[in-house]
Amino acid sequence: MRTTCIYPFLLAGILFLGGCASQPVLIKQGSQPDTLEVCIDFAVKLDSDEKLAHLDAVNTFINNYNNQQMPHYKLLSCSKGESRAVTLIIQNTRYVPPGEQALYLLVSTAGIASLVNGGLGFVWAGFSTTSLGVKLSADIADTPNTVYRQFSSSPYFYELASVKIKHMNKFQSFMFGLFDELKQSGQIMSKPQVES
Repeated sequence: MRTTCIYPFLLAGILFLGGCASQPVLIKQGSQPDTLEVCIDFAVKLDSDEKLAHLDAVNTFINNYNNQQMPHYKLLSCSKGESRAVTLIIQNTRYVPPGEQALYLLVSTAGIASLVNGGLGFVWAGFSTTSLGVKLSADIADTPNTVYRQFSSSPYFYELASVKIKHMNKFQSFMFGLFDELKQSGQIMSKPQVES
């Protein structure tokens, strides 16, 4: 009975540390661009279909973002990426194929069954994952460093083509969150500093 009380605190601690470890992407003080270019680069060799899927996701995102009721920025496809640019550098993308989905489901079922029988219980879940770097052009960047991020999507009960589509939809959600973060950072950085 006592060990089950520890689980919520353990989960909260992991989430807290994960949140602390994420470096923000910041627009530098005094730089509040109205227009941003969205560029994509590939640090790993991907086949042309994979590159096209990522490029299509970025173009769809740009279109959807610009068609919002009041977008904070006007987004453009990358031309040179030298000024007022946000570059997404794809480091790695891994999809969970149907065979692995079945394995995760089988192992998780056994883990849940052990919980029902008084054991510790566990779930083994695999997620399609993309690791990427986010880099702002020098004219708007608060720091010259690339900020590394990751996003995942749950692949269960889908064939591989559908897993890829679902993951690219998650990529678009990731980009909406990123540009909301940029908007927030620009508003915070542009507030006048109060001297005490």
